[in-house]
Amino acid sequence: MKILLCFVSLIFTLNAHSTNVIVPFPAGGPSDRIARVLVESLNQQQSEKFLVENLPGSGGQIAFHKALESTSPYLIFSNSTIIINSQLPQKFLPAPNRYTIEDFVPVNVIGEVPLVLVTNLKGLEDINSSAFFAHGGLGSTAHISAAFFNTNYNFSFNFIPYKGSSDSLPAMIRNEVNYEFHFLADARKYHGYKNIKAIAITGTKRDKNMMDVPTFAELGMKSMNNVTAGFYLVSNKRFSQEAVQKLNNRITALKKENTWFINALEQEGIVINHDLTPNKTFDSHAKNWKQIIQESKL
Repeated sequence: MKILLCFVSLIFTLNAHSTNVIVPFPAGGPSDRIARVLVESLNQQQSEKFLVENLPGSGGQIAFHKALESTSPYLIFSNSTIIINSQLPQKFLPAPNRYTIEDFVPVNVIGEVPLVLVTNLKGLEDINSSAFFAHGGLGSTAHISAAFFNTNYNFSFNFIPYKGSSDSLPAMIRNEVNYEFHFLADARKYHGYKNIKAIAITGTKRDKNMMDVPTFAELGMKSMNNVTAGFYLVSNKRFSQEAVQKLNNRITALKKENTWFINALEQEGIVINHDLTPNKTFDSHAKNWKQIIQESKL
């Protein structure tokens, strides 16, 4: 009994000195993988500990609102969904579900990654009103990328939401959906697996690990160049400015000096961001996605 009590006491002690990092997506997806690499790297440095908490659902809304409504300090590790959700038309996110990007404090912009369109059909020529496009929920990066693609190039397809790529990719293998925009690492992994193939990549250049996959620009779809995602660590406003700056400095050092962390990001296809002013980069990404959302005509 004494041993059990000591163990329970230890758990409470560890939790009392830890900060939760909420990931608004299921375990196993790109955001979750990167968050866990970041947390493990940070936990190796100092006594202050971080714990990953997966809280998927509603395109990230559940996670975002938990952090905003909490009286405790919370961190969120997210892809561009956190920016997109704050800029969706009001008909999609009416009050009281709305928040602004200013409600969060950027801690660090980890980097950017292109998106890859994958399919279980032949290619772009099969996109029609009977095609099913998967995405990670209303306002997710995959959803808005697909909506922008759909509107700009006069396609017509049906959307089917999933909690994340860990759910949607198996669904594509089962032929339940036909297309989805994925982050680079998942596209690399599944390109050529069973009935899955990558057919185009955003950004200005091909991926070195998938040189057979053209850019959208090469296919005459240059406006897709700017549809790239970011990965961000943000906090609610329960952190002091000093704590935010300290954490930003630690992550900035990781991106320069920690070989394991750098290699893990590169395996995810992330172009590491070394900007020392996360607010500036965050705002720039927000302006880019605002334009994409407007041109999507949701």
